[in-house]
Amino acid sequence: MLWINQGKYEQYKERALFYCATARSVQGLLGAIFRIDPVFDFPDTYKKYLKYFNLNGLSEIGFELELIKEVLSVGRVNVLISVPRKENIRAFAAMYSTENIINRKLDFIKVMDLLTYFS
Repeated sequence: MLWINQGKYEQYKERALFYCATARSVQGLLGAIFRIDPVFDFPDTYKKYLKYFNLNGLSEIGFELELIKEVLSVGRVNVLISVPRKENIRAFAAMYSTENIINRKLDFIKVMDLLTYFS
């Protein structure tokens, strides 16, 4: 900065206070959303898959908490659900933050736009 002495600017930065309003707002909204535990109604055949919904070991409630936190912070989130065609391999969900998606392609399949490519 040309208009201010570097020493005075360093003193100014040391006096500055940071109030973490955004993070506190997100925590408050998460608390309001999860004040009552969510209820999941799935057929019995799918309940065994919900214990470890993603590959990180989070349950469906933990995954939902991270998902909503990302939506409140950024405004959107990307979830990839991989459903293998073989019986012995379980399906899983992976969450990708919006900042990590560089390119994507949506194709109209049957009645909706589905993500067919992303990097």
